[in-house]
Amino acid sequence: MACTGVLPFVRGVDFTKNDFSNGQFPESVRLMTGVQWLKLDRTDLKEIPEELGKLQKLEHLSLVRNSIERLHGEVTLLPCLRSLNVRHNKVRASGVPPDLFRPDELSSLDLSHNCLREVPEGLDRARSLLVLNLSHNKIENIPNSLFVHLSDLLYLDLGHNCLETLPPQTRRLGNLHTLVLNHNPLGHFQLRQLPSLVSLETLHLRATQRAQHNMPQSLEMLTHLSDIDLSCNGLASLPECLFTLRSLRRLNVSDNCISEISSAMDIWQNLETLNVCRNRLTALPASLCRLINIRRLLLNDNLLDFDGIPSGIGKLSALEVFSAAYNRLEMIPEGLCRCGSLKKLVLRGNRLVTLPDTVHLLTDLEVLDLRDNPGLILPPRPCPSGDDADSSSASHADSTASRLRYYNIDFSLRNQLRLAGAMPPGTPRQSEQGTPAKDAVARKMRLRRGISRGGTSGGGRDEVDGDQAKILKGMKDVARDNVESADNAREHGNKVDSLKPRRWDEALERPPLDYSEFFEEEVKEREGLFLWEVENFLPSPVEEAAIGKFYEGDCYVVLRSTRDLETGGLNRQIFFWIGEKATLDKRACAAIHAVNLRNWLGARCRTQREEMGDESPEFLALFMTDDMDDSEDGESTGGIVYVRGGRTPSGFYTVEEATYPTRLYRIHTVGSAVHLEPVAPSSASLDVGHVFLLDIGKKLFTWAGPRSKNTLRSKARLVAEKIDRNERKNGAEIVTEICGQESTEFWKNLGHEDGLPPPPSSGIPKEVVDHNYVPRGSRLYRVRLGTGYLELPQVEPVAESMLTPGGTFKAPHARPLTPALLASRGVYILDCYADIFVWFGKKSTRLVRAAAMKLCQELFVMIKRPVHALVTRVQEGTETQIFKSKFAGWDDIVAVDFTRTAESVRRTGADLVEWAKRQETKADLAALFAPRQPLMPVAEARALAEEWNEDLEAMEAFVLEGRKFVRLPEEELGHFYSGDCYVFLCRYWVPPDGDDDGAEGNEEAPDEEEEECFQCVVYFWQGREASNMGWLTFTFSLRRKFAGLFGERLEVVRTHQQQENLKFMAHFRQKFIIHKGKRRHLLDMLIRREKEKTERIAAENAKIAEEEAKKGVEGGTKNNVASEEQNGDVDASKDDSNKGESSGSKSGSKEPSVEKEEKKYWWEEDDDEEAKTADPPPKEPSVEKVEEKKYWWEEDDEEEAKAEEPPPKQPSVEKEEKKYWWEDDDEEEKSATETSTGETGKESDSGNADNSVSMADEGQDGKEGSGSRESSVPFIPRPPSMPKSLEPNSEPPIVKEEVKEKTPEKSKPPAIYKRPWLISCTDDGVSGVELFHLRSNGGPLCTRCIQINPEASALNSAFCYILKVPFGEGGGVVYIWIGTKSDPDEAGLVEEIAREMYGGEDGLGLQVIHEGGEPENFFWVGLGGRGPYEKDATFMLHSRLFRCSNERGYFTVSEKCSDFCQDDLADDDIMILDNGEQVFLWLGAKCSEVEIKLAFKSAQVYVQHLRAKQPDRPRKLFLTLKNKESRRFSKCFHGWGPHKVALE
Repeated sequence: MACTGVLPFVRGVDFTKNDFSNGQFPESVRLMTGVQWLKLDRTDLKEIPEELGKLQKLEHLSLVRNSIERLHGEVTLLPCLRSLNVRHNKVRASGVPPDLFRPDELSSLDLSHNCLREVPEGLDRARSLLVLNLSHNKIENIPNSLFVHLSDLLYLDLGHNCLETLPPQTRRLGNLHTLVLNHNPLGHFQLRQLPSLVSLETLHLRATQRAQHNMPQSLEMLTHLSDIDLSCNGLASLPECLFTLRSLRRLNVSDNCISEISSAMDIWQNLETLNVCRNRLTALPASLCRLINIRRLLLNDNLLDFDGIPSGIGKLSALEVFSAAYNRLEMIPEGLCRCGSLKKLVLRGNRLVTLPDTVHLLTDLEVLDLRDNPGLILPPRPCPSGDDADSSSASHADSTASRLRYYNIDFSLRNQLRLAGAMPPGTPRQSEQGTPAKDAVARKMRLRRGISRGGTSGGGRDEVDGDQAKILKGMKDVARDNVESADNAREHGNKVDSLKPRRWDEALERPPLDYSEFFEEEVKEREGLFLWEVENFLPSPVEEAAIGKFYEGDCYVVLRSTRDLETGGLNRQIFFWIGEKATLDKRACAAIHAVNLRNWLGARCRTQREEMGDESPEFLALFMTDDMDDSEDGESTGGIVYVRGGRTPSGFYTVEEATYPTRLYRIHTVGSAVHLEPVAPSSASLDVGHVFLLDIGKKLFTWAGPRSKNTLRSKARLVAEKIDRNERKNGAEIVTEICGQESTEFWKNLGHEDGLPPPPSSGIPKEVVDHNYVPRGSRLYRVRLGTGYLELPQVEPVAESMLTPGGTFKAPHARPLTPALLASRGVYILDCYADIFVWFGKKSTRLVRAAAMKLCQELFVMIKRPVHALVTRVQEGTETQIFKSKFAGWDDIVAVDFTRTAESVRRTGADLVEWAKRQETKADLAALFAPRQPLMPVAEARALAEEWNEDLEAMEAFVLEGRKFVRLPEEELGHFYSGDCYVFLCRYWVPPDGDDDGAEGNEEAPDEEEEECFQCVVYFWQGREASNMGWLTFTFSLRRKFAGLFGERLEVVRTHQQQENLKFMAHFRQKFIIHKGKRRHLLDMLIRREKEKTERIAAENAKIAEEEAKKGVEGGTKNNVASEEQNGDVDASKDDSNKGESSGSKSGSKEPSVEKEEKKYWWEEDDDEEAKTADPPPKEPSVEKVEEKKYWWEEDDEEEAKAEEPPPKQPSVEKEEKKYWWEDDDEEEKSATETSTGETGKESDSGNADNSVSMADEGQDGKEGSGSRESSVPFIPRPPSMPKSLEPNSEPPIVKEEVKEKTPEKSKPPAIYKRPWLISCTDDGVSGVELFHLRSNGGPLCTRCIQINPEASALNSAFCYILKVPFGEGGGVVYIWIGTKSDPDEAGLVEEIAREMYGGEDGLGLQVIHEGGEPENFFWVGLGGRGPYEKDATFMLHSRLFRCSNERGYFTVSEKCSDFCQDDLADDDIMILDNGEQVFLWLGAKCSEVEIKLAFKSAQVYVQHLRAKQPDRPRKLFLTLKNKESRRFSKCFHGWGPHKVALE
């Protein structure tokens, strides 16, 4: 407790939005014995605090929005209680004690929004009740005795209950002004007591089952009834009793079934508001035009047309709001535009074709809503001429001001078409057509017409000459009068009037300065004595009680005003008094402000100087009183009292060194502002996701967590710079600390005396603040001082929107605090929980300041606060940056205002209209008016593909597995996985630049030319689910190797999924298949299963072998024979019998199992030396040689490996080596050396690996081809890994027949390992059902077959699909679904793709089905059941995607190509999608407010343009957000799926 002694004088305090839960209610409230009103709203109270029982003078108590259930106890002990508000609690009838209603003073009771089921007992005893609110409860019955004694009620609200009737005693409420019975089932209640309520002014019967039979027949006795609400009752017509009310001002009959209004409504001459929305009106009576006082007419959602609105509606001169939205209006009467007071005109959702031309004459119109009128064409604005030029310029200024919202860009369709080149540049605008152009020929014609008229009749010329003569005559008369007045002045002796200097008081003029900031306006008109003291160079008013007491260290300005009885004016005397010990600044300022006061008042007196101890009698007479007492600490002289010391500070800076407490602030962003939250100055307060500011006075440290945002870091730096510039006079040092590299001083100020950072085991810094943390709200109190009392009410912020124009929150409160709430005459207390600020206005009095400081100390102690909380005094004009951060829009910290909004410009004090005129805002919307990109013809696409494929000489494909790239199997060429990265090395033939002369007869010329005329292009393909690690791996491995081999002839093209270029797509001949997931995951799973299966079989075989070994030698001999048959590496020159004996003697009985262990995995190498001791060596060098030669760009530089063993069929291989461009000529010697080796090893090793067999076969093919080719046209055969699909008129086979014949079964990998898409397992997250969608975007070259989610809704009759449905135990069925509207070429292509993917596999059956012939057993089961799907794809002919961005420095709209995909939707942009039926405005998560505004206007312009170009296909504009796209939006994108997660 602060013990300031000020609490007993507090008359009222507002504790709203404080947290008083769990017994935190301040005990010092019991000391406020003089409190009369107390607000405890939103304080989380669950019961009445005990301290309230001590407040015996409490009259008004508010407990709104708490969790109170009972009102027993302290509330019943308040004898003076007059008003009790317990709205929005949990009070039950049993929780309201009868003693609560005993005080005779209780006049207002609010128990609404509680849990009452009956009227509280004893309520009828509260005879003084004037206001009773029991609404929003569950009361079913009103006791008869309630209204017997409550006859003085003025306001009664029983709405939203379960009442079926009212007691007859209701007629006793003769003084009742307001009766609210909304939402009660009063269907059988006749309202017979209603005519007895003669004082009734407001009657609300909303949703009370009113009809003609349960309404009184007449209400003539209710002469004061002015407000009636009968909405939501199902009335078929207006009750007759309403036409007896002459004083009716407001009538609400909305949400009924009224189809006609009687013409007797002209009796409502005082009617101001009529609401008949959501009825069935087809016409309004003509008598409506006689209601001349009506101001608001609401007619929404009816059946009104042009004839339904009376033509005389223009007589309603007071009409301000006319709302007729969602009717059938095609036109509005012209008389409506003659309502001069009209401010709001709402005609949304009608059938308007145009508006009257007079709509432009509504100068006071503020809102004009014409949305959802597709065929509306606004009339042209009338051309300015003659006297209308000024009004036209004013309207143009209004138009300029209205365009400020869109940055001075004219978004009219005509202007944008002109800018886009769709309109001739010389065509004038519609608004300028009436203004004649400045044509020289036309001017000559006008001059000739004027001359001819003057020459024939002379009337035109004479009229002009007459006007000019009148003007000249008037000027001569004025000059003659001036001369005569000057002559008369000379005759009367006033010759030197203009030359003689005037007296000082005659020459005194009021200066053009404004001193109202220092002196009050009331001083000009009031009589009496006024006194100001000089404080900080400025005059400060002195309280009336302190007038006459002068401090010897101060200076004063004194004004005496008396009324002149003759003239009625004020006579003034101005003095400035100088204290004996006053400082120089006070003496000078007293004299200056005395003169300023005289000039401001326009007084003709002199300012008199009075010094302490030498005052004039005139000055002393001002303070002479009979009851003047001497001061205890001063002396009295002639009516004034001298007081020792000084009361006001000097304006000079003192030499005292300022002290600054150590404060640590955590920086948050609240909208665009910065919030500084004080925290404990310790290392435990540091958070990895926030930025902190450590203030120790002469140094400011900024520390940023590793997860903090860059914007926060820059703003923290700006905050520190502002504190240094404005508060520390540029004397502080700003230090930026880096996490992990902090200075010793930083840790010392955070509590580490040794200056060392906390140990890593402490976990500092760590995540301290929750992600959903919202800073505490601030409460602003204003201190009010009266005669013997103090009040502390909260200041309610102005009612401004919580949202910015972009739709984002500006502050954590619905109504943020603004600097406009602070008045210069007041003193305010800002409670921020950890900080309390006391703000003094410049014109505030000293007594209020002193009282505010004491109240602040009490408020600081009342509420439990952290240890680091402080109380800070703030003077107006010297506010600290921490204090400013609590108010919205007060010196916001914005590094660079990239958005350049109207609000940010307005805060700078600039004139927005003039600013907008100077701006040259550029916008490019030409793409919206360009025609759609045409589809590529099939013939052109084929020609391009053939040309590109003819230039392609070779292609190698690699896929990223783990951390390295491996060769992609030939069977997988054309198959891509969204989680993988692929590399394709392509060699293209480039035509030579020179001539072909001399080529004939020269055999070496073609080879040299061939070596030079090529280019290598590397395509890096990245799936949308793959990380960027693949690109990094490629950059530091293969790319470096390719760059060293090909140098400048190498080009690297990085492409992403569904964003490939056409040349790359053409190499796959429309067989571009994209699978989901990663291919390696599937293979790893199958390898693991195969290992487990093989190990299980090996264990069983070992067990069987042991059992057979026990039976005898016969079983062992059989095993040896079996092992001999399996071992194929034996010399052919040996005898068969000797071979069997040696084999049997060396291998032993364990040879079969060892053999199986060696060859059971096709991907493993034969590196087990112990298992190979029984057989000839498998000639490993040959295998290594094949591995070395698997890449066509590598050279044969390892001669030792080739010398040990030659490759199979060396002669053909040698020819193949010489015809490839990447081989060297020095390999002939190596080949010859390899040829000298024996043929025996070559033949025996021909079946060891697939690669060697493949090379041998291709060597034979090359030999045959080399013999038949011509020397002039060199033939370049297909490399081993080059797909046959690249050769003209050929199809890529799935499996080679030669490999099947020559490869032994034990070393041949299963087909499922070469084609991973055959996997149909459902374990490890691998889905068995697969659905592929074939689609061409923009032409045949952009054809892809993409795996999508297997759902029936994904089907479309215009496309073809492949559905694979696996069985549980293996096998399955593959359906080729052909839509009824699909293209025949695509139908053949999808069947071909399906057969290549799944054909030739055991257990997989292929079935071609057409739409409508689907089997019920597996097809619809695989798709999750039969469901609806779209029957056409007309959107493919109209779909367009536009990108709106500001990245070029100005707003521009660009169109994506027709082959767009989902990844084109960028987070920082806004997209416009047109699907032929709707236009969608897609907002990215990081788009700016500027882009939202401009993109919205651009989309509107685009929709208007389409209405003119394609009237048969009108579009509507829709808004969609990221991750909230509808099916109408996503169907335009091939393979739609979840959005990619952006990496931070």
